[in-house]
Amino acid sequence: MLVASSTTQERNTARNTEKVQGPFFCPECQAEVVLKKGPKRAHHFSHKPPVNCIYGSGESELHYKAKYEIYGALTGHPNCSNCELESRLDGVRPDICLYINGKYVAIEVQKSTITIDDIVRRTIRYTELGMYLLWVVPHSEPKTHYRKNERVYAYRIKEWEKYLHAMYYGRIYLWQEQAFVVPYHFDEFKIWKEESQWYDEYGDEQYGGGYFRRAKSLRLPKSYSKRQHIAEDFVAKRRDSFVISGRDIPSCNLWKDNLRNWW
Repeated sequence: MLVASSTTQERNTARNTEKVQGPFFCPECQAEVVLKKGPKRAHHFSHKPPVNCIYGSGESELHYKAKYEIYGALTGHPNCSNCELESRLDGVRPDICLYINGKYVAIEVQKSTITIDDIVRRTIRYTELGMYLLWVVPHSEPKTHYRKNERVYAYRIKEWEKYLHAMYYGRIYLWQEQAFVVPYHFDEFKIWKEESQWYDEYGDEQYGGGYFRRAKSLRLPKSYSKRQHIAEDFVAKRRDSFVISGRDIPSCNLWKDNLRNWW
């Protein structure tokens, strides 16, 4: 975690805090946490073992870096005001929340696996709070694998990424630096099913294959040609509820780019 509480309940950001100002406490579980500041890793607070609180657990160096840079770039931007890091709201805790052009925006930086149920819960709550939500993935580009048969690079998309992709009208935002992201569309990927023949249990000759089939988890990534600034190239968008692959996407407020489909 990047923010912890003091004995007087003041918010302390790890980057701007020294150990002598301690002790520090987790804003969620109130257990004591340790300030870690070193030359290589991003400054952060960590729970003392044993750890029973999920707040701040599993965050990588890249996750910390993305949150710090986005927060730093938006703080003081002429379109932004009231920028806060890891602010505790009613039922949710966005990585960053602020006002952009008068709209109340929550930014979630999501690197590790998250359940779709948790995405839905947070999305509904942010909308109830009158906030517009932006999910950002802290990777500069998708990690693709070369498919020799199809001679293309394909990406193995996760279930929660599929869900966000549908929610944001066919795109996911990958963080680059500061407050810049690149929208990626993940197009359908088809695999060639080789022709084959065999004999069944009755001795009859059978045939199969010779067609393309849609891959369940592989996608073809297509990026937009220019990176987009969160405070300059995004707008507030109201999303009506709909169903995709048997899952409901609720009515929600999104912070979305203003681009036409480029794929």
